[in-house]
Order: sequence, then structure tokens, then C-alpha cells
Amino acid sequence: MAHLLMMHKLKQDLSQLIVKEYLLPGNAAHYLYEAIRFNSHFLKAESQKKLIEEFQVAIQTEEGRKMLKNLPFYEFLAIVNSQDLGVHEEMQVVSLVDEYVEHKMALQKDLDEVDPEEAKHLTPDELARREEARKLRAETKLQQKAEELKAQEAKLAAMTPVARIQERINWNSLKERIAMDERLAEKRLTRDQRRQLFLALKYNYMKHDDLIRTSMNPNFEEAKDFIMEGLSFRLNPFETTQHKDYKINLKPRKFYGKEMERALNADFASKKSQSSLNGYNARGQMSGRQNAGVNANLSGRQNATANFPNPRATSRGS
Repeated sequence: MAHLLMMHKLKQDLSQLIVKEYLLPGNAAHYLYEAIRFNSHFLKAESQKKLIEEFQVAIQTEEGRKMLKNLPFYEFLAIVNSQDLGVHEEMQVVSLVDEYVEHKMALQKDLDEVDPEEAKHLTPDELARREEARKLRAETKLQQKAEELKAQEAKLAAMTPVARIQERINWNSLKERIAMDERLAEKRLTRDQRRQLFLALKYNYMKHDDLIRTSMNPNFEEAKDFIMEGLSFRLNPFETTQHKDYKINLKPRKFYGKEMERALNADFASKKSQSSLNGYNARGQMSGRQNAGVNANLSGRQNATANFPNPRATSRGS
């Protein structure tokens, strides 16, 4: 109500009260959602900060995860992309991203959305017809808005001064309600947005089996190159490869310390040492059934070789 009546000082005071008295890890996602709705920059920043600091607590409840999945893309990305994320295991972040992608991609496709892969199979005439239809929809929307404004002005002109003031308040409130809905409108993720989410994950801080399972997840089809880099980083720790040759971000999150590093190294070392069972040799190569199994789930240039790729070569081939 304070927002709709444009009582900015009251809205500011309410935001400060919420942060001081009510904001907790368990409800931070809810308050972030409402802060976006009411365009409260202070409450948004504080809620986002609380979510990042207490992420591991915030994702424990079904309601918290639901609210996180409903967030607009850039607010969600800012959380999972943070180096300060309060989490002790990367698979917890991977699991939430998986749910977010699943939820967003199940939404109805926008009429103006053109998948790059789909566009490759369209003829020039089909592409031209789609573009013409898109322009027509945009022009129709603009015309409708112009007619609405014209009708509103005519309505105001016929009113008394007092009634005109009330009508302007009502009209402004309606426009603000529409703007609120638009800020929280759920949309399918674009190809670029999915890529940004996948690059926010720390693949080099995931266990071997978790990486393999993630590579088999249909929602991570476009992340397979990044998963391979995470595998390569751990399987070939002694190669003289510069960090700049990786697309993935190798920097650890705030709580990923030496203990995690030792555990991950031990996990991958155990996989290498089980050469008779898993097919690894000293260079991280694979053979027989294991190679066939992983190659069945990894596409592109990885399928052409039995080796986990050298990230330097991966970078050049991209």
C-alpha cells in the first residue's frame, strides 16, 4: 500500500524494519521476491546478501527453494555466481540450478523466442515470415497502448478537477501494478542465460561421480564442455596448463578450503588407482567399457578421443 501510494519514506522505513527485525535465512528468498515486486533496492540488497551468506540454510526448506526458483534470472544468477556463497558442497548449488532450469524451461515458449538450433533448420522465407509476425505483434501492442492513453485522456477531460485527481491516482496505481507484475514475470531461459548459469558452477570442486552423473542430466546438455574441463582439471593436475585456458572459473568459493581440496584430490586419485576396474592409466586415459560409457554421454570433440582433453586444446578448439 505504501508503495502504491508512493509514500517513499514509509516504504523505506518498512524495509529497514523488516531487515532489522524479521529477515532470516529461512525467509530471505521470500523477502527478496517481494523487494523485486515493490522495487525496494535496500530490501533487495539486504535479502540477497542474507541468502548468499546463509545459502546452505536457506535451501533446506521446500518454500525457500520454491521462492528461489521463481526469482527472475539476473537475481538468481547473482546468488549462485557469488564467490561468497555460504555452501560447503558444490552439488548443492548444482541441484538448485538443475531445478531452476527445469522450472523455467517448462514455461510456455514466448512467441518471439527463436531457438538458435531450430533457426538453423528454417528456410530464409520461414525466418522472414517469423520476423514479420514479430514486428506485427510489437506494432499491435504499441497501438493498443496509444489507444488506451487516448481514451484515458478523454475520460479525464470530461471529469471535474477533484474527480480528475482521484482518477489520476487510480491510473498511476494501475500502471504500477502492471510494472510490478512485469518485474516478476516468469520467462523461459534463453540459450545465453543457460550458459551463464552453467558457467557459475565450480566443476573443479565436484567429485568424480557427481561430474559423471551431471553429464548424464538432460538439463546440463549444454554444459558438457564445462564438465569435461572440471574432470580434466582434477585428472591431470600436473600438466603445465595456464588457468586462462579454461572457460570455467577455477576460483574456489569462500568455504572451499584445503580440506575440500585434499578430499577431492583423494577422490580422483582413487579413481586413477583402480585401473583394472575403471580403465584409467597414469595419464588419466580411459579404455574399453568405461570409455564407451562416458563417450555415450559426452558429445562433440570429446567423443573423438579416449583421453580426457587437455584444457589448452579445449580452449583452442572452441
